Amino acid sequence: MRAGRHLPAFSTKKPQHKCRPIQGRRTSRAVITQIAREAESTKKKISKIFKDNGFNITIEANKKAVDFLDISFDLRTGTYKPYKKPNTNINYINKESNHPPSIKRNLTKAIAIRLSNNSSNAEIFHQAAEKYQEALTCSGYQQQLRYTPSIKRHHMQVHQGSA
Repeated sequence: MRAGRHLPAFSTKKPQHKCRPIQGRRTSRAVITQIAREAESTKKKISKIFKDNGFNITIEANKKAVDFLDISFDLRTGTYKPYKKPNTNINYINKESNHPPSIKRNLTKAIAIRLSNNSSNAEIFHQAAEKYQEALTCSGYQQQLRYTPSIKRHHMQVHQGSA
């Protein structure tokens, strides 16, 4: 073989990439706009697949806040809080009910733990806890809901602070 007819196992040429590094404010806006367009395109493709198979799907793209199960995420601030559907009534078993004593004894604590874990900080917990506290009081419970920092969240803060 003649020299130069084949490429060596590695190449010294720079690869031709479609993506360019983000430089400056205008370029980053263009990237964000492109991502939004791609999200809309992907949304349409997924909707078509569902429709072709006889299903309906609702997809919302490029949102700033998302409600998922019983948590609401604010993607701008990085905070999260307990979520319940509008017009949902909060009801708990009555303290005088025939449920096992351990269930009635631990109900307030279990609710406080769930609300604490679903709240990114104490202020958000206290805002959400008002409605739950009212429901507990109506069911005959006198204990107050108290914020308890999540073990995982506390563990992460300790490690972040030591780095």
